[in-house]
Amino acid sequence: ADHHLGILRLLCERRDLGLDDELDGGGPLLIMAPPPMFWFLRDYDEKVLGYGNGNKSKRIRYIPVDCLSMMYVPPSTGSPTKQHQNQSRMDRRAHHRLIEIGIAAAYCVKVAHCYHAYALILETTGFSSTTICPTTSSAWNKIAYSGDCRPSTQFSKAGKGADLLIHEATFEIGMECEAVLKRHCTVGEALDVANAMEAKHICLTHFSQRYPCIPPLPDDLNCRKKEVIGG
Repeated sequence: ADHHLGILRLLCERRDLGLDDELDGGGPLLIMAPPPMFWFLRDYDEKVLGYGNGNKSKRIRYIPVDCLSMMYVPPSTGSPTKQHQNQSRMDRRAHHRLIEIGIAAAYCVKVAHCYHAYALILETTGFSSTTICPTTSSAWNKIAYSGDCRPSTQFSKAGKGADLLIHEATFEIGMECEAVLKRHCTVGEALDVANAMEAKHICLTHFSQRYPCIPPLPDDLNCRKKEVIGG
């Protein structure tokens, strides 16, 4: 439930504030998720909010993007690029919305956590980094987000050269056994993914509640040449 219930409140709050309006609010959110997520949202819309009984004023609005149409395909000789493959398989309205918000390509990688768990990579037209990290001023053209997961070699390859990697780091170094059991990562494992990906910056997130702020960082962090942000 902690993986998806928050989206309901977000959608309902946007509806109540009028943010789904195409003219005044910027339009509905674009949601990238596996099919069961959209089945859940549709059932909630119809059976709880009453849209199925004609109560259109309470309807939640969003643009669905099936992440199975966004799967990362490593480029190979003589084949279309992964960007072209994803754009050709994505709904036209969704693709148009991505372009509107500055995303040139979006693709995902299946990772080890729950059954429908995916990491996400966004290639942008140049987001400003200052909104997230004031110490940097360069544009971020590639952003990789792990979601909840164990370390993924495929994710490292798909996100190669990312300007920003947002990676979960639930446990501190030394708790690898528990991380495997819970299908999460330690700080060290997240940093290893960043090194394999050759990411320029990493934002660590999803810390266990046992830590008052951020899990202890390794002593050799400066040697790894990564700018780490605790999220």
